[in-house]
Amino acid sequence: MKERRRWQAALCLLLLLLMTVPVFGASITCSSWARPTLEQAAEANLVDSTLLAKANKTATRAELARLVVDFYAGQLGGQYTASNQKPFTDTEDLSVAVAYELGLMSGVSATQFDPNGTVSREQMASVVMRLMKKLGIQLAAPSSATKAFGDESSISSWALYDVKTLKQNGLLSGDEAGLFHPKTSCTIEQVIVVMMQGAGRMSNVAATATQGLQLGGQAVALGESESSIGAKFGQPKATTTSIYGTTRKMYQTADGTFLLVGFSNGSAAEIFTNSKSFRYGEISQQTTYGQLNFSSYTSYSVEKAVKKDGNVTMTLYFDGATSHPVEGIYLARTSLQAGANLYDGSFDGDVETELFYLINGTRAKRGLSLLNRNAFSDAVAKAHADEMKKYLKGSYLSADGKNVFERMDGANISYEEAGENICTTVSGDALEIYGWWMSNISTRANLLEDSFTDVGIGAVAVPQRSCFYVVADFFGR
Repeated sequence: MKERRRWQAALCLLLLLLMTVPVFGASITCSSWARPTLEQAAEANLVDSTLLAKANKTATRAELARLVVDFYAGQLGGQYTASNQKPFTDTEDLSVAVAYELGLMSGVSATQFDPNGTVSREQMASVVMRLMKKLGIQLAAPSSATKAFGDESSISSWALYDVKTLKQNGLLSGDEAGLFHPKTSCTIEQVIVVMMQGAGRMSNVAATATQGLQLGGQAVALGESESSIGAKFGQPKATTTSIYGTTRKMYQTADGTFLLVGFSNGSAAEIFTNSKSFRYGEISQQTTYGQLNFSSYTSYSVEKAVKKDGNVTMTLYFDGATSHPVEGIYLARTSLQAGANLYDGSFDGDVETELFYLINGTRAKRGLSLLNRNAFSDAVAKAHADEMKKYLKGSYLSADGKNVFERMDGANISYEEAGENICTTVSGDALEIYGWWMSNISTRANLLEDSFTDVGIGAVAVPQRSCFYVVADFFGR
């Protein structure tokens, strides 16, 4: 018979005096050792008042789901809803559905969740470890030689690594005899204390809403599930694979502009928007280059500024207009790394697609007409990019001295007006190419020329130079 596992949570096994303390408008019933931490959780609105009122009671699986989902949402500064699908037949609890879609908890079978089942200490450890990973909290790996608890042999093999990791990082403790009691049921207060100790490991960015952006009335955050983001923004306009191995989806925001989210293992690992309504802390589209204090930035120029906070990298791209306002913002896990096959041609088409939507996103923000992707102009742009690759030289002129007008004439493209942007970039990321074009006055003018109706884009990877040559040919009929 298959063992029926229940996800559970816990912390210390100390028999201490219980007390009821009214705080922040809520009644907290808890052990004295847990009271300061639970007050902090209440003040930060990370725990529902009904759970605080019975914090000394044994946690059920449904209550654990509520605890981890509320904590997750509170750390990222927003509330997240599940898709319309109901994953289990024995409960319609929204927190259970969200915990399941976030990958924080699973059922006891394919159809059953067992919402009233109790939670053991070792099961709690596994759920909390998933929560820490989802929030991007970096924890030191345990030493294989280190024995975490005196009763370590009683810990299930599937939970041992999680228990040892939490113990080594100071998030989990045992009783006075150094025992963990892995199969013992845990209380709500024990779950809260472990989560709050994990929150102390987050950087200022992660501890405040950080990894999230406000877009008008919507919030989108690093770590958020693909289904949650899809519920807010609908079906993506396009899907690509990035040089970082993420699956990028491009959405249209409520104000008609642009949102790009890169997903890894079903959750957001990178976010970019050039929406006119975004806000991230004190930064918005109204922020200008001259208003920023760059003492905490790792690099900056009127093209872009980069700041790292813990496990999040923030990049601001500036508009080449006179005051250099923020044109777009990019948030990414610092752990993202470009793939080894970056320059083998695998991403050429993806870079082209992303540039097309980025360009139209910035045009939509300004109320300009959107460009059509023109197959004939694509061919002209691609041929010029191929030639630059051949000669390993970026130039607006072909080897035979022809400019964009002559190349388009040769392809029998009819136009009233035309222009061209080129770029040679090592990164191969469309966001970097777009950012450079927007920060440069002449290339920016082509992106925002209202008389243009069509664009062709060609991107070609160059293994010899470990770079990309990119061409965008614009024209108006």
